[in-house]
Amino acid sequence: MPELHRNYFREIKDAFGLIPTWLPDPSVQIGDIGILQSGEFKRLRPLSVEGVECTTNTHEDSAAIEHRSKGTRGISISAHGNTGATVSPLADLKSKLKIEFCKEGAVFLLASGCSTVEVDDKQVLFNHVKQKLEFDDWPRNQVIVTKIKRCKLLVLLISASSEGQAELEMSLDMKLSNGEIADVKAMPQLLSSSALQTKIVTNSETTLMFEVIGAKWSFLSGRRPAFRSRSKSMASADPSVTEVTTFDVDDFFAE
Repeated sequence: MPELHRNYFREIKDAFGLIPTWLPDPSVQIGDIGILQSGEFKRLRPLSVEGVECTTNTHEDSAAIEHRSKGTRGISISAHGNTGATVSPLADLKSKLKIEFCKEGAVFLLASGCSTVEVDDKQVLFNHVKQKLEFDDWPRNQVIVTKIKRCKLLVLLISASSEGQAELEMSLDMKLSNGEIADVKAMPQLLSSSALQTKIVTNSETTLMFEVIGAKWSFLSGRRPAFRSRSKSMASADPSVTEVTTFDVDDFFAE
């Protein structure tokens, strides 16, 4: 995966605490077992195939997700519609959104109709991975999806150079006090663009970000480790002991 995409991973993880899918992928679901390969999650099978069932909870987000890199400049919104006096704190705007980038790899992300789905009891999954490790049956880069953030509408632009720019037209709800986008009400239209290396505008429901757990392996030993539970006796344990934990950005690019 190019360095630009690695930077996107880090930037979105720092902003939202979850790993972004690449490319945004509707097939990534809670309980999926897969492998990490060059910064991507490759689905293998559902957890239910291994006889493990887990319950989930869903939280509907109240506003759109918006992210702008520090390398994004000159975002201007020209609007027409209900911009006059109103009793509502939100304005219903038919807007043109112009975005200019001042560096390569800068990101503009806008997602609407978002919801978060999460496993209720992750300990069930931790225990499953531990049991598999005891029988030498959990590959090094295999993980389980425990949390996803979905969206029904997505705009994702990543600049290919310091000259990147785009203009979109969309129907917005905006907080009049600070100009933040509260929601996107209809499918945006990409009017023009230049010098972009990633350009996604879609109203298909997709998984935007996710969280996984898996086994982290010690670099101190070349042999395959056996899992041991953490306890006071761990002080003298073999240095190749595996830790079952939540994965971070670096784990997605580990060899």
